[in-house]
Amino acid sequence: MTARDALAQVDDSRLLEVAQRWTMEPLCPFREVDDLLDLVQELVALARRAKESDELLYCWWIPG
Repeated sequence: MTARDALAQVDDSRLLEVAQRWTMEPLCPFREVDDLLDLVQELVALARRAKESDELLYCWWIPG
């Protein structure tokens, strides 16, 4: 399974859980769930659109 497909399958009711898990990852620059929740929502929506269009998902992250 690709990251695109995994993100596309995340149920909306579990977005907060995903954000909580990601904040615990050592390489995640976010420590507050609220700061990450919007990003998770946007990535899931992007992954869904990419999957529906049979497109790949690219993410370029520039730490601030």
